[in-house]
Amino acid sequence: MVIAASRESRPTPIPANQFTAPLVGANGSAAKGHFARFAAGKEVLSATAQELGVTPYHLGRLLGTPASHTIYQWLGGQRRPGQMYLTRLSKLLLMRIEGWSFARVRAIDWHTGEIIWKEIHGQPTERDIPRSQWSVPKPKGQDGPPRSDGDPQPPG
Repeated sequence: MVIAASRESRPTPIPANQFTAPLVGANGSAAKGHFARFAAGKEVLSATAQELGVTPYHLGRLLGTPASHTIYQWLGGQRRPGQMYLTRLSKLLLMRIEGWSFARVRAIDWHTGEIIWKEIHGQPTERDIPRSQWSVPKPKGQDGPPRSDGDPQPPG
C-alpha cells in the first residue's frame, strides 16, 4: 500500500531554496561545502536576536564574536557564521527556552562558561536573572521555576 504525501497550498515559514546550498559557485564552478545561502543566516540571526530581546551588537557579544562588526558582516551577507557560532546560537536559544533573560547579561566567556553580568550602580545583577535548573544553581530558599518577567520566584 502506497500512501501519497499531500502538499497543502498554505503559506510556509520556510522560503524556497533559502536553507539549501547553492549548486553553482560565484564563478560558475560547482559549489563546494554545505553552506546555506546568506539570506538564511540573516533570517536566523535576526529572529534569534528578536527572540532573546537583544540588539545585533548584544547578540554578537553573547556569541563571543572576535569583533563588534562580525555580526553585522553576517547580517549584511558578507560572511556566514561558522559551526562554532551556530552551536553557541543554539545554546542561547535553549537557555531562553529554560527561562533565561539576556537583558542583563553583558557577555559569555565560552571558554570557562562564565556569564558576565551587566552592572547597575556598580553592583552585579545576577540575582535578578532567572536561574536555569541545569546551568546555575538556585539560591537557597528559592522554590519553583523562574518567572518569565525576569525576577526570581519569591520564596514560598
